[in-house]
Amino acid sequence: MLVKKTLLIATLALCCYSLKAQYGPKVEFGLKAGLNDATMTDMGESVYGYYSRPSVNAGALLNIKFSERSSGFALQPEVMFSGQGGAYNIDRHTYITNLDYLNVPVLLQYQFRGGFRLETGPQFGFLFNAHDDNQGNVSSYYKKSDFGWAFGGGFISRSGFGVDARFNLGLSNINNDTTPGDNEYMNNDVFQIGIFYQFGHYFSRY
Repeated sequence: MLVKKTLLIATLALCCYSLKAQYGPKVEFGLKAGLNDATMTDMGESVYGYYSRPSVNAGALLNIKFSERSSGFALQPEVMFSGQGGAYNIDRHTYITNLDYLNVPVLLQYQFRGGFRLETGPQFGFLFNAHDDNQGNVSSYYKKSDFGWAFGGGFISRSGFGVDARFNLGLSNINNDTTPGDNEYMNNDVFQIGIFYQFGHYFSRY
């Protein structure tokens, strides 16, 4: 239910911004996809012998630019599927914990002349699938929401195609397992690279 409500709110927000784009800041809708290198850590240290799990991310974005100049600030909310979790070994067998999230980052960007960008901002995550190769459904072991902070940068060409890289630092405890002796604190750390396209991309020469 929470995921459905989030999708509805995000869809309405995308529609409202698109309709109002001609009356306010320059707004461009975009699509993006890329690769994840995800793991679960305890304050930056791997827990339970976990190491990184490769996966994918994909979704939509709005780039809201506050100036007609080629440089300046912009706001970029996104709605993204993100495959997260981690991998671990038991008796020479590798098992993967798949934690799939609907992430909503809200990024403040500074865009430089020439197409380069720096960005940072909060990210809100909603867990909708948790499966472990060794234990099956592990949804009860993990909290349904996540919070982190994103740091990244990218480049967009005049055509609207671009590339970016981002590190999502987990700041909230995702562990919901209260079994005595287990690690009490776990967070998601994810490095992402990807490509994107902004429709009707506006390029200013000044």
